Amino acid sequence: SNCETNIDDCLSDPCQNGGTCEDGINSYSCQCLPGFEGDYCEDNRDECALNVCVHYQNCHDLIGDYECECEAGWSGKNCDEEIDECASSPCLNGASCKDRVNGFDCTCPPGFTGETCQTDIDECESNPCLNGGTCSDGVNNYVCECGEDYMGIICEEEYDACASNPCQNSASCIPSLGPQDFYCECIPGFEGLYCSNNINDCFDVTCSDGKVCYDMVNSYECRCPEGFTGENCSINIDECESNPCLNGGECHDGMANYSCVCPPGYTGHNCEEDVNECELLRPCVNGICENTNGSYQCYCRPGFSGDHCNLEFDECLSRPCRNSGTCINRINGYECVCQPGFTGTDCDIDIDECASAPCQNNATCYDGIATFTCECLPGFTDKLCSTNIDECESDPCMNEGVCTDGINQYTCNCSDTGFKGPQCEINIDDCESSPCQHGSTCSDLVKDYECLCYNGYA
Repeated sequence: SNCETNIDDCLSDPCQNGGTCEDGINSYSCQCLPGFEGDYCEDNRDECALNVCVHYQNCHDLIGDYECECEAGWSGKNCDEEIDECASSPCLNGASCKDRVNGFDCTCPPGFTGETCQTDIDECESNPCLNGGTCSDGVNNYVCECGEDYMGIICEEEYDACASNPCQNSASCIPSLGPQDFYCECIPGFEGLYCSNNINDCFDVTCSDGKVCYDMVNSYECRCPEGFTGENCSINIDECESNPCLNGGECHDGMANYSCVCPPGYTGHNCEEDVNECELLRPCVNGICENTNGSYQCYCRPGFSGDHCNLEFDECLSRPCRNSGTCINRINGYECVCQPGFTGTDCDIDIDECASAPCQNNATCYDGIATFTCECLPGFTDKLCSTNIDECESDPCMNEGVCTDGINQYTCNCSDTGFKGPQCEINIDDCESSPCQHGSTCSDLVKDYECLCYNGYA
């Protein structure tokens, strides 16, 4: 009745296709689902009109969506992803694959052909073998099996049994019609099918004077045994005469040989090899080893000495610690343990005990060895001058005066005592003001006075 109620314009469900209605004042608005538009969400939006498909044949509009029908060789929601036809490894027999749009190309290795290199090329197809040879195909090659009258890679040569030079030691190869196809004509001194055996001309030969028979080619020679010479082979040859031992090695002659006794640092049959003591012995304990001819040299690390760097150098020998400090030897150094009152690497610095200002109340500090002395100002005492001397301790105030301590002094409060003076030692003269009248005599007391009156007065 008072027009206070807003009419809900959404009650009639004006929004179509699942749109959400929002009520206003004498109006409404529709919030459409994806794929719809219009005041009432009545129109299906054509997503294909946005040209979202790239490599496509057709675009199919759907409700709130679209579907791209891709060209061959493309995939993906928008047909923008090229299909890799090489991903399935279509090329065979070790061929390499190169991808292209909607296809692939195979580069075949030698001996194969075909779209996917699946076919082995038949190298025998061209009949390469001559003179009736039989061809056997292989991968990128072939083998010819020749008849008995031919030879060569393609059976192009008439068979020659002597072509491979089967006869040895300068023998002559003679072709024949026998099962061997050839025979070898040996020169004097050799025998065997291929003339490979040297005839032993020493067979049944006896040499005189202890000599030994040495077989030659088609002859022999009688010689002394190795290590001996002379007409009767009685002289032992001195193999040490040529000084074969090197680097000072000592030579010992033997029977047809010698031996070398090498000096330290060398080895080998003739003492020709330098011993690497650095690798073999590792002699430098605390140093670096350098190999030299026949020896070695140790270079010691700091703090060590000796031929093998095995001696630790005692840095305390020079007594570096001063002021009775105790020296502790370290590797390549030392450490000083200082007496009280000293510091520094060598205990050469006297610690200033006054540096921390230990003396209080403006006292003067005098540094000592591991100690200090405070000279106090008047009124202070103890080691650090921290205690104010109580000048009231001796009760200087007399006649019940109250003492107040100060610095190097005191004051006496004589109030209400009847006395005065620095120590309340003076009795105040109460008669000084002439309190007695009519000529009477005043007698001073403590905090009082007494008048001696004449007769007739009181």
